[in-house]
Amino acid sequence: MPTVDPACLACQTNVNQADEDGNTPLHAAAYFDASGQPPLFYACEAGHSEAVAAMLDAGAAATYLDPEQRTLLHWASVGGHTAVCQALLTSQQLDINARDGSGRTALHNAAYAEHPELVELLLQHQADPNAQDEQGISAMHWAASRQSSGVVQALIDHNAFINHTEYHPERLTPLDYAAMTGNNEVRVGLWDVAGAGLSRELHRFVECSGLLVL
Repeated sequence: MPTVDPACLACQTNVNQADEDGNTPLHAAAYFDASGQPPLFYACEAGHSEAVAAMLDAGAAATYLDPEQRTLLHWASVGGHTAVCQALLTSQQLDINARDGSGRTALHNAAYAEHPELVELLLQHQADPNAQDEQGISAMHWAASRQSSGVVQALIDHNAFINHTEYHPERLTPLDYAAMTGNNEVRVGLWDVAGAGLSRELHRFVECSGLLVL
């Protein structure tokens, strides 16, 4: 982690002095940009876990929301920054199940980005495995569509429901997604859990596509 030159601290330099764009040295240390986001945002997005921890310890607010209502945890999750998420989860200010403007949680992002260890971390901190976004998509939908067997297994281990339906007319489930990808490991894993509860829609899809049910 970069350090501050002791000579700067010893002099009378105002370390909070902002430039004409409103950026302070702390902004530059995290990730320089003139768009107005706080330094903690850039550190989370870039995966600088030590900087995130230092800023949180110094009292930085972890409640930032971007224009799409995404939290710092949303941004760190989609980047797969497990250590950053671990640091953020120490803050009492965070709602792990906060939803962005599309109804997605950080768990949705981690599942979409195929990060099993991060998915496990979020679930251990009480992330809702069954949250559905505004289109009815759950983390399990994303895991199945991305053919991520590790994420699927983590969700199954935390009692994620595998038969949520989209809110679209097709009403596809994660089981349907798995069948369409053709990934046997994910498909069979979900079918093992589903057992006799396989949807009639999936049976029809299997029959029409000629797939072999194991």
